[in-house]
Amino acid sequence: TPTPAPGAGAVTVTVKAVSDWGTGRTVDVTVTNGRGTAASAWSVSFPWAGPVGAMWNATGSVANGRLTASNASWNGSLAAGASTTFGFSDATASGMPRPTTCTATLSGTVVPCTITITR
Repeated sequence: TPTPAPGAGAVTVTVKAVSDWGTGRTVDVTVTNGRGTAASAWSVSFPWAGPVGAMWNATGSVANGRLTASNASWNGSLAAGASTTFGFSDATASGMPRPTTCTATLSGTVVPCTITITR
């Protein structure tokens, strides 16, 4: 794992099940730029044990038990303190995965990442 750049602010990732029908759910993920400067692009990655279907407002996939998402062409710019949300469908029958770690980049620089799961 790359070491975050000195002085870089954190990215906060909030994962929320918007709709849950037992054998799957719709999930929203909010990415917040905690740096004191604007970012021109973002990406986040976190463990995700289940299969992911359609993703919107980001490009990404799940490979080797890890979900990785990057900004779409229209939502890459994040002002200092600004957020954007992407979503996906999840079909993990045993319930929504609850990752506790994440990695992130802002404008190509690795930054600290904090993840929160909400209901």
